[in-house]
Amino acid sequence: MAEEDRTTSLLITRFANLLSDQGKLGEAEPLYREALEGRRAKLSADRPNTRHSMHDLAHTLSNQCKLDAAESLNREALVEGNLADLGTDYSDTLTSMDNLA
Repeated sequence: MAEEDRTTSLLITRFANLLSDQGKLGEAEPLYREALEGRRAKLSADRPNTRHSMHDLAHTLSNQCKLDAAESLNREALVEGNLADLGTDYSDTLTSMDNLA
């Protein structure tokens, strides 16, 4: 991923975090989606930054009571990402399992 693309995804995520912290979840959601899609396009689903974007979006969806969508993202991050790559003893895997539960 080019440095400019990484910086753009990071800035989008930080702005989404700010909106989320202010309770503006509806405004944060599309930004989290944009950051995730950018990371998926430039990296892959099994990269830590991509999985982190999945968690950010899933958390926002969960807080908006969009539980099916949140579950799907958490499951993808756990099963296709952390569990496959990192195993069950890694803290990110345990966090993913907690989020899914």
